[in-house]
Amino acid sequence: MTFVRVVLILVIVSDCVRMQMLGEAPPRPGRSDAVSLGEAVKKRYDPDRFPEVPALWHLNFERLPQHVAVASAALAVHMMLPEAVRELAGKRTQMLPTVSGALIFCMVSYCFVAIAVVTTFGTWTRPICTLNWVNYTAGEPEPGIFAFLVRSMILLVPIFDITSAYPIFARVLASSIHGSLGKSSDLEPPFLLCGFCAVLPLVGAAIVFDVAETLGWAGVLLMPLIFMVPQLMMLKGEEYASNAWVQTLFIQVFTGGGIANVL
Repeated sequence: MTFVRVVLILVIVSDCVRMQMLGEAPPRPGRSDAVSLGEAVKKRYDPDRFPEVPALWHLNFERLPQHVAVASAALAVHMMLPEAVRELAGKRTQMLPTVSGALIFCMVSYCFVAIAVVTTFGTWTRPICTLNWVNYTAGEPEPGIFAFLVRSMILLVPIFDITSAYPIFARVLASSIHGSLGKSSDLEPPFLLCGFCAVLPLVGAAIVFDVAETLGWAGVLLMPLIFMVPQLMMLKGEEYASNAWVQTLFIQVFTGGGIANVL
């Protein structure tokens, strides 16, 4: 699946570069709410209509919190990390550089995609970049086989990618809730709890149509939980462990145990 994701990134970036080099007008993706609801009437492709492309150094700081939240959500639930560390030998010494390299690769890939998409679609850009290809025709009045294949890959691969991991997420959520209620972690979570955890996000998806807004809120919640709380807990655990070891050493030394026995 990692190979498919890399191919998807290459397809998005290369198609944007192709449109810019050929001077081809990008397809207008339409309004975000219309795209989310499945736009019924699509406008015909206009080869002479181009979006306004702002300068790369133009920044809208009002959108910065949304961008940070979406980026946090994307990095927090990225599927590449488990595959990168699953078969890793010497996890104690290799985990940190491997995970750091994977996150850097993700960050660089996101930057390439963001620059390519924004410089191509300009003011038409949708927050979820794959939705910019919803009306893709490859510069033709009607989409041909090539346009259909490219559009299908860009739109469907992320869906299959997330859907394939959905049962794991639902099971982990059910196990976490089951354990937080004081149950033994060795016990299987009840079937009804697993079903509830699986159905609840589907109900939310049927009500909420703006995916970018949902990812934004997810990023706001995930940023402290994923990138701050575990590190603080690790530092606090190291402090507790160090204090406990010093206390044990102090007791052993002054009760006649000696430093050699402690070590």
